[in-house]
Amino acid sequence: NQSLLDEYEEAYKNIKDQYKGLRYYDVTVTRDDNSVIYDTVINYEKLDMDKLREIEPDIEGQDDIYKNNKLMLKTWWEFSKDMGMTCKGV
Repeated sequence: NQSLLDEYEEAYKNIKDQYKGLRYYDVTVTRDDNSVIYDTVINYEKLDMDKLREIEPDIEGQDDIYKNNKLMLKTWWEFSKDMGMTCKGV
């Protein structure tokens, strides 16, 4: 349904805009005839975690995925899966 795809595309673009200017957090929104893809590439080694937490202050479980201001990868994968995301390791 193109109307539904329009809604998803707009919602994903609005989410993307929240991260504008956050270096090392790169988002691409791609749409074809049947899907909308929100693809995120994050370099956690260089990312300003304080700025990220300003953007995402109220994500449920967020405090559990960080330890000493570092992302705990295993916990992030579990959190992402619970949120319905599909993650690929590099």
